[in-house]
Amino acid sequence: MSLRMKRMKEKERRERRRRYIVVIGIAVIAITIVVYYAKETGTYKNSRAWSFDSYAKGVIPEGFSSADKHWSIVADHDLAYSKPNVIMHSSGKDGDNASDNSSSSSNDDGSDTDTNADTSFYLYSLLINSEGVYSNFKASVNVKMTGNGSAGLVFRFIDSSHYFVLMIDAANDRFSLCRMDPGRLLCLQDASVSIENDRWYHITAHVSTQAIVGYLDGEPLLKRYDQHYMSGMVGLWARSNTSAFFDDLQIYY
Repeated sequence: MSLRMKRMKEKERRERRRRYIVVIGIAVIAITIVVYYAKETGTYKNSRAWSFDSYAKGVIPEGFSSADKHWSIVADHDLAYSKPNVIMHSSGKDGDNASDNSSSSSNDDGSDTDTNADTSFYLYSLLINSEGVYSNFKASVNVKMTGNGSAGLVFRFIDSSHYFVLMIDAANDRFSLCRMDPGRLLCLQDASVSIENDRWYHITAHVSTQAIVGYLDGEPLLKRYDQHYMSGMVGLWARSNTSAFFDDLQIYY
């Protein structure tokens, strides 16, 4: 190899290292910013909250919509986190063919793909609030499940093929940050957590610029730098064969 070629290759290597350092630096700054916002709630100027207590039993709350019929208000003092109402997702026939023990396969980039993702269009059920589109925000909800399913908080929702979700997974004892791409659900980061049935969990997403921090019961377990879907709506999510309850959805922006 000629001296000129060696110099060119060395220059290319230095340039790649420089770009890598810049990307890492941006990611660290972005995550630092979102953690700062997490600690300083007062930096958000606006907020919205839904306790679901003012709605009649059996309805979908005003401003929310779903492509299926598995979501409704339930009035039950024993079930509610804040009395008396909760939003219930009932498991239905759309998810009857899906296994309760969901699994995933690893991708080259270190993420996991839900291996059931392309077997049924109806595998995931969403209830989306269409009254706002958010980019820098904090969103949270209380979630409880009654079986080995998955449920969580959707954010940066564009459509049913483009969104993020923070979910608890009782079948695999994990708290996961996943991104829906067309045709597949990519689980980008996981934290091993024992997920119990009939217990309330508090899920929080802090999102700023390209940084996402996922909290479970106040603990920051997941941190991700991601440039996909920079803004979108917020909502609720469940695997279609999951029975789950949701209460006290809040958004600060």
